Amino acid sequence: MAENQAEATTAEQTEAEPHGDATETTQTEATQPDTEIDWKAQARKWEKLAKANHEKAEQADQLREKAEKADQLQARLDELNAAQAWEKTVGKVSGETGIPVDVLSIVKADSEDKLAEAAKMLQTFIQDVQRHTGMGDQSRQPSEPRPSTEADVMYQVNRNATGA
Repeated sequence: MAENQAEATTAEQTEAEPHGDATETTQTEATQPDTEIDWKAQARKWEKLAKANHEKAEQADQLREKAEKADQLQARLDELNAAQAWEKTVGKVSGETGIPVDVLSIVKADSEDKLAEAAKMLQTFIQDVQRHTGMGDQSRQPSEPRPSTEADVMYQVNRNATGA
């Protein structure tokens, strides 16, 4: 009889659990709801992250544009400062040589030394022109006109000032 009971319990177990033991079935049933993904919640989560990233990207673009504009403004400020410094240099050389600022401003020089050298050349030219155009001794024959014109002098001055 004991054997009949053992066979009966084994038959009941196989009928009740045709695909494995009871512990496996209850474990998969218990874990299945836990592993099921809430896709709507995931979609909301990723949508929030995407919006936040989009806002940060827009802010980064705005900052980049502002940085570019700041660089452009800094370059313009540097240009203006350089122009102001050059004007001071021209004024200084003008005060030292007596050549008007307007005349020195058309000289193409890239340093104070070259500008001063050009101003001295102009000074020499002006003195030479004044010496030849004065009333002086009228008993002598007038001197022959010099082949150099003001344009030639300015060409020479600019050539010497730029080092060409």
